[in-house]
Amino acid sequence: MSRASQLLQRSLVAGGLIVCAAVLIYAPPRAIFAGQVGALNTFQAGQIADASAVNDNFTAIVTAVDDNAADIAALEAAPALFTGEILPPLSWWNTTSNDQTWTELWGDSVILAVDSIVLVSVNGHWLSNGSFGGLMIDGAPIHELSSYPDLAGLPMGATYINAGVWDPVGYSVSVELPAGTYRLGFGVFCQNTTVSVNGGGLYYTVIPKG
Repeated sequence: MSRASQLLQRSLVAGGLIVCAAVLIYAPPRAIFAGQVGALNTFQAGQIADASAVNDNFTAIVTAVDDNAADIAALEAAPALFTGEILPPLSWWNTTSNDQTWTELWGDSVILAVDSIVLVSVNGHWLSNGSFGGLMIDGAPIHELSSYPDLAGLPMGATYINAGVWDPVGYSVSVELPAGTYRLGFGVFCQNTTVSVNGGGLYYTVIPKG
């Protein structure tokens, strides 16, 4: 029996008669709703209260208080949403590739305590005459290569740049991952050219599931 239940039961025992009962539940700043006690045994004026009926009332109230205390404790212990950022070691980052494979420009580890949905965005500016960019997890890109004849071998869903001027990266994606430790990084897929990123950063939001 919880401390709150013991105090409640002591307050209800007053000369063997139940005058009234009130259950007060502290709610932390989240969406928490008190459980209902349910129907209690009632007594008429002058009626001798049956001990078993009175005890049933005590049991129902104590059970409701304990259940609510357990629910509140579970919510307080649940993993919370959190955010973070992964910045490159230099404000200017570039690479050159001629084999049309993925190269991670920068990345770092993120720990997921529970199964989560991870929202990732990359901001900054980049310059290239034909390069794709996208999220890499543990050194591998999440974007599969296309099998369409006109796009064969090119990454699907990745952001793309083909301009001789600086353009915003403007990349965002969401992935669902089981609990574990992952390396999240921003990678590029060059088409026989050089890609440069200036003032870029990878930003993530982790939303625990359940």
